[in-house]
Amino acid sequence: MEPRPPDRGPGRIIFLTGASSSGKSTLAKAMQQALPEPFLHVSSDHLVASGMLPARRDPDGPFAWWQQVRPRFFDGFHRCLPALAAAGNDLIVEHIIEFRGWREYLAGLLGGLLGGLDVFLVGVHCELAEIDRRERDRGDRRTGEGRSHVETDLIHTFGPYDFEVDTTHEDPAAVAASVLAAWQSRPPRRALGQGISGNRGTLSAPAATGSSRHINHDSAFGACGGCRPARDVLGQNDAHRRVWRLSDLGCAIAERKRRMVPESSGSDTWEDSDSQT
Repeated sequence: MEPRPPDRGPGRIIFLTGASSSGKSTLAKAMQQALPEPFLHVSSDHLVASGMLPARRDPDGPFAWWQQVRPRFFDGFHRCLPALAAAGNDLIVEHIIEFRGWREYLAGLLGGLLGGLDVFLVGVHCELAEIDRRERDRGDRRTGEGRSHVETDLIHTFGPYDFEVDTTHEDPAAVAASVLAAWQSRPPRRALGQGISGNRGTLSAPAATGSSRHINHDSAFGACGGCRPARDVLGQNDAHRRVWRLSDLGCAIAERKRRMVPESSGSDTWEDSDSQT
């Protein structure tokens, strides 16, 4: 008999976006391991690695990569995200939002389809010199690819994020902990539109160990004396649109969440599989 799980409403989406080699893949894996419920790790590179794309790439005609195959591939990838979430799957998406038009399209696709999905957009930053070093060490990336996403494509100028992290010097488990802490306290209003939790809601945090004064946060951690906003994405004092950095989390949240990651599961090496083909 075909198994039919009960309907639990649309899934929630934690969306990681940043340059190639900024650490999205490592962060996504650390978050997936730490979460107490199953989240699918979704990346366009997973589809590429499956061998689905034709090897032939012509300068023009139906096999023209830049003008024909690539745009349709990424359009299909974007469209699959609400479909996966609509089936009740929680998602960790890692993706380079490469063009301003892509961001606008995703905002309409994820925020408009099905009455709006619960999407938490995370900007993943890394110093360019560190991105260059990671590319050299890996040897499977075009030199300067990640830098071009930041300096040429200007991917971090398309709009605000719900949260931002910098992977340059931080441990992956600690960065994952900061993202999950911010996600668990996410406000209704989001960078990609109105977030709707439906009947899924927010995961319950583990019981606090030690002092609880840094555990009970209001929206966007605004009530915690040990945390402060790195900057306001609108340049105004809007507590629902503030962005926080790991270095500003001067409290026990990161350490408490770090305990959710098995000691044998993590690596302190940042990698990123997303080369945006």
